[in-house]
Amino acid sequence: MKKKVKGCLLICLVPLLLLTAMVVWSNINDGWRATDVSIPTPIEVNQRPVAAGGSNFIIMENGDLWAWGFNQWGADSWEARFTPKKIWEDVAFACAQWRHFLLISSDGTLFARGQNDFGQIGDGTLGGGQALPIPIMENVTAVSAGINHSTAITQDGTLWVWGDNEANWRGDAWLSPVSIMDNVVAVSASTSSRTLVVSSDNTLLNINIRSERRPTEIMDDVIAVAPGGRSLAITSDGVLWAWGVNNHGQIGDGTRQNRDTPVRIMDDVVAVSASSNNSMAITSDGSLWVWGDNGNGQIGDGTKRNRISPVLIMENVVYAHSGESHSIAITADGNVWAWGNNEFGQLGDGTTIDRHYPVKIMDNILLP
Repeated sequence: MKKKVKGCLLICLVPLLLLTAMVVWSNINDGWRATDVSIPTPIEVNQRPVAAGGSNFIIMENGDLWAWGFNQWGADSWEARFTPKKIWEDVAFACAQWRHFLLISSDGTLFARGQNDFGQIGDGTLGGGQALPIPIMENVTAVSAGINHSTAITQDGTLWVWGDNEANWRGDAWLSPVSIMDNVVAVSASTSSRTLVVSSDNTLLNINIRSERRPTEIMDDVIAVAPGGRSLAITSDGVLWAWGVNNHGQIGDGTRQNRDTPVRIMDDVVAVSASSNNSMAITSDGSLWVWGDNGNGQIGDGTKRNRISPVLIMENVVYAHSGESHSIAITADGNVWAWGNNEFGQLGDGTTIDRHYPVKIMDNILLP
């Protein structure tokens, strides 16, 4: 049954933040260190701080891109950055994976940098890497980086894909952007070869770029998605659906059975986040629900038992992010909370002790 959606489509929810200071979770040679980074005056940002692999970045309102942590993408050098460093200007949007980084400038030019072992940079070459951003294509409105491939949408609604070309098995064609389909309004690349696409009629489609280019329709009326080994989608009526791998209960249907088609999980959902083995959802009343793997206490219920159904963890939550084995949330009062794996200090609480429940890290985040 197809339903038309009124309103905007969201692949990720990124409302504005005003920052006077922020916590830095940075991976330095596979070891995390936490520091407070002071910003002299309040600065409005157009994208929440984003963690990708072992590094973090943020885009300021004036378009300056700052990054810190393990420098797997390269910049003016490949050295780790212990504090934020301005690395680019005039940036409208950016995203990254472990090995490469994509950014869109204010005029719609797409730049890429980082490692290129799968052709994910898109400059027509394979191997090596780019320490500085290089232009790839123009008129780009959206991008998403998979673990080994890249995707972009141009102003005319065309979806472009490139990479996932280990040992040049595809030939030279996939070392540069290849048009896949038209009438696309949103794209979210998975850590595998899959890419989730939302068409202009709000139909959610899956493209496995390794095995085939033909999109497979999954469901209608979709307004938000979060991909992974398991995928999450929110429809316009606020229902959360999940499907895919379920070995840790990350689908949330009360089983550990893999699901080939979407299963209804819960209602009244406004935002989702997913890692490989965990899922998070925020409902309209600000309640945060978490489920899946809990080996490091990343669910936050005070135990290390996996949860195969959503568990209520916190209230008044406006933002949440699921890492591979730890979790972060921001509440409406501006407090930042973290819990889960803390082997390298990635929770930012000054210790290396795992936390099985949310611990307040700081209270200097000012929400609009």
